[in-house]
Amino acid sequence: MLVKSFSQEIAVMYLGNVVEVMDSDKMQDIAFHPYTKALLNAVFTLNTFSENKIKLLSGDVPSPLDVPKGCPFVNRCEYAMEICKNEKPLLKEIEVNHKVACHLIEKKEEECLN
Repeated sequence: MLVKSFSQEIAVMYLGNVVEVMDSDKMQDIAFHPYTKALLNAVFTLNTFSENKIKLLSGDVPSPLDVPKGCPFVNRCEYAMEICKNEKPLLKEIEVNHKVACHLIEKKEEECLN
């Protein structure tokens, strides 16, 4: 991927909000935010017979002048929960050099504790 060749750290933004920050050399392995995963899934090769099909995001992109109250990606996220509609997730370090702004982090942490 081209971005790895000129950047050590990647910040993924959606509607002017940072949703994930990570080392560029690990991004394919550690990407967590649904938008980051969608971007990585959209990378294609020149091989027109590729078995990897690009999965399109559903939902409408909100106006940058009228971003949703909660998570800016809530209208397009297949994992959106009620909390996503009401509370904007904070950028949280989930491991060294990897930060994510997503309520799925809390859900994942709860599942690990139970």
